[in-house]
Amino acid sequence: MTNRSIHSLRASVTRALGGLVVICALNSQALGQNERKSFVSMSEYKSTLAKTLAFRLNNTGYRYPFGGTVLLVFVVNRSGVVEKAEIKQTSGSRYLDTLALDLVRPGTSFLPFPDGSPVKNLMATAPLHFRPRH
Repeated sequence: MTNRSIHSLRASVTRALGGLVVICALNSQALGQNERKSFVSMSEYKSTLAKTLAFRLNNTGYRYPFGGTVLLVFVVNRSGVVEKAEIKQTSGSRYLDTLALDLVRPGTSFLPFPDGSPVKNLMATAPLHFRPRH
């Protein structure tokens, strides 16, 4: 993957969620050739995760005269299931906070990690921006 394609991938993820920060917990083993290839696949996975979350956000049926931003932190396991989710920074609105948390409650499913991925868990920080809608 070239620097240009990595920059393009970061830009598309940033556009999808206004910035999604993802941290991977890797096995302690050294990465071999196959693991490096699957790690590139994890970059694609992160992009897909951001797009899926953006899609879910846009289809919440949200109608509220006020907007705000909720900063979420959640952990997805190898099977694509959310294990833990919490609000890192509130929007100041219980309604918006609950709506955001409902998108990634523990047990919520995303796609599983790519085959052969050395990643055990993926921790993501996502700022979800709600705009006023009537």
